Amino acid sequence: MLKKYNSGGMRILVILVAVAVLLVALWADYSAGRDQLIEQANSRARLAVKDAAKQLDDFVYRISMVPITTASRQQILGNSPDPKMVEYLRTVITKLPKEHVYGIYIAYEDMKSTDKNSMPWLDRKNFPEMTVVKYDYHDPVQEWYSGAKTNRKLHVTEPYFDDGGSDINMVSVTYPVITDDQKFVGVAGADLSLTLIQNIVDGIETAFWNSTEGNFDEVRHAYLVSRKGLVVTHPDPNLMLSKTSPGAKVESLPDGAVTIEKAEGEAFVSIAGDQRRIYWASSTLTGWKLILNVSDEAVMGPVQRLATRTILVAGLGVGAMFCLVGWILSRVRKPE
Repeated sequence: MLKKYNSGGMRILVILVAVAVLLVALWADYSAGRDQLIEQANSRARLAVKDAAKQLDDFVYRISMVPITTASRQQILGNSPDPKMVEYLRTVITKLPKEHVYGIYIAYEDMKSTDKNSMPWLDRKNFPEMTVVKYDYHDPVQEWYSGAKTNRKLHVTEPYFDDGGSDINMVSVTYPVITDDQKFVGVAGADLSLTLIQNIVDGIETAFWNSTEGNFDEVRHAYLVSRKGLVVTHPDPNLMLSKTSPGAKVESLPDGAVTIEKAEGEAFVSIAGDQRRIYWASSTLTGWKLILNVSDEAVMGPVQRLATRTILVAGLGVGAMFCLVGWILSRVRKPE
């Protein structure tokens, strides 16, 4: 009779050990799967912001060919303004996509801003007529001119509202005109509307959420910050660059402050009790920073579904084991 009890107890012990092994194996599998899913989400987010930064660099570089070519044309003529520059610019702007370039121009150093043709300028607002500059572009405050003049190389401005010019938010890509004897003649440039730039920023979210199982409808946003740390594009228009505001400072935003120290990275931030994941990367050519802010809960959606599946499998496995234990116990004879 004792042998029967020993045999039954041994079988129960074996079953309990098997249950423990099953639970340990399931936990190890879940942990590995969880880490893999989190890393996949982080990798997709990092790729989304880095790809957007590269798109910005590529876009600005392509457009830079316009002022570089214009400057080269004037360089051939030296210090004498090109008499056919207006016709040239009018032809060029018709061949450029409207959503890419808003205006193109050249401004001459040795002419007053009030002189006729001191700044041949064509933009979409007044095309086919010339746009007339209403301020002194020689003023150092005009970064599009002073930046290229001072650095003597390709210059990308901070985003700004062109008050007295095209009267829209824009970025200028400018290039100095310098003769072979190193005389500074002026500055050629192209103005970019922020519309396409906004589309590139919005594409960060699309690229990330299309590559993950997260909830695309959750509250989230991506935005752009200038070299000086001012908000250029943002889901909240009150934080953006405008005629009356240079844009909010990135350090004033809870999800922006964590991005200040590094050109790229990721961090956790609690905003109004909501845990958020912040990813960011910087554009090499412009120095602009792209920031993606997503809910940790949404990113962890696939992990939560993995946990649910793991718990379900564990429950079924343990239930089956206990059924087996019950069956074994029913086979063991009671002592007489």
